[in-house]
Amino acid sequence: MIKPGKKILIVEDEPLISSLYQEFLNDYGFDSTICEDGLVALEIFEQANRSFDLVITDQTMPNMTGTELSIALLNRVPTLPIILLSGSTEVQLAEMIKDVDIQFLLKKPVSLLTLKEIINSCLS
Repeated sequence: MIKPGKKILIVEDEPLISSLYQEFLNDYGFDSTICEDGLVALEIFEQANRSFDLVITDQTMPNMTGTELSIALLNRVPTLPIILLSGSTEVQLAEMIKDVDIQFLLKKPVSLLTLKEIINSCLS
């Protein structure tokens, strides 16, 4: 089981979805921060001194896709676990991430319990 207090950056431009994720993860003892824009997420990551333990990002985001954000984050911290969420087809998703070391790729909508299991897997 994961120790409480692990820091998760949630990058999702749909406020209802991001707040649902945050509330769910906070209930399990995670410390989560929401960001609605890929470029702003990168700034928050830097300002936090790269102290996030995991990033959950949607693929379709304003100013920077989830894949572009993942590449930028992994250039800074190559071991950072990243979970990419997308509504695209599996073939489209595979093409998007073929050159990016993303831990997990999940098709939306994703079950919160599945998300929690994958987070635990990434952080253990």
